[in-house]
Amino acid sequence: MVNNSKLGIISFLGLVALLLTASYYDGAIHTIIGDMELLLTGHAAGIARGPFDMAKAIPVCLATIPLMLFGSIAAGIIQGIILGQSKKNVVGDLFERGDRKKFFLIIFILIILEEGLARYLFLGILPHIPFLSGTIAFYGLLIVGNGIWALMHLDNYAYSEDRHPLRVLPQFIGGLFLTVIFVKYGLWLAIMTHFAFDSVLFSLDKIQRVSAIDVMISGYTALCCGIAWHLMNKPITDIGAWFGPTVQFALPGWNFWDYLKLAVLFTGAFQLICDFYCCWITARRVKRTAQNCER
Repeated sequence: MVNNSKLGIISFLGLVALLLTASYYDGAIHTIIGDMELLLTGHAAGIARGPFDMAKAIPVCLATIPLMLFGSIAAGIIQGIILGQSKKNVVGDLFERGDRKKFFLIIFILIILEEGLARYLFLGILPHIPFLSGTIAFYGLLIVGNGIWALMHLDNYAYSEDRHPLRVLPQFIGGLFLTVIFVKYGLWLAIMTHFAFDSVLFSLDKIQRVSAIDVMISGYTALCCGIAWHLMNKPITDIGAWFGPTVQFALPGWNFWDYLKLAVLFTGAFQLICDFYCCWITARRVKRTAQNCER
């Protein structure tokens, strides 16, 4: 089993780029940016809630992920400049050493608890108390609830000297985006957005191995590619506009779901290529090891 960081970086950057492209041309990214502007300027009450529509909610939630990443990375750079680099992060070690299925289950449970505390309790339940209602109380509860949630992440650092409150600035910034999703769509969409965000981060880790489970994953990826191809109702040749002499990124008649199906198709195909490459590399290493043993 070999950790292939190059493939992990490609997976991460490719996924973020696809989310940005799809959400930009669907307009979802403009929605979340507009709502964040309302939150940060003291006009959270102006965030449109309205009747829940999954077809509109999912694109906005997905558009939130790359913006959360950029905000968290910028905050991380700032705290790194001020405090210097931390010595050791416990979460990375747990992810490397533990059972990954259990790890993701634990992360999902923790996310439910975190969103239940930081968003549902402080912004969903407490505002019903008369003296905690209103705009000023909302922002007070936002700062306290989001602050407590961010500070809980100090346990991620193995050494006490690294546990400075500024270390969790990225989590605090990310929590502001999750607050918009909670206010706009409610608890469960905030939970799913939070989990999707963490999953994108974990895509940086790419394990190169060959096993029956990997064969099944490759089969599942191929199935997703086939379904995406079958559901495509726009000609893929339309993307030729991206590579012509006059570049046109917004494809006429395409909506968010068309871009999403294209993303699934392309990322699935790329994943299969990476899987076959990993199998080939692993097979060569096994063969080379066997030849060295014979000698």
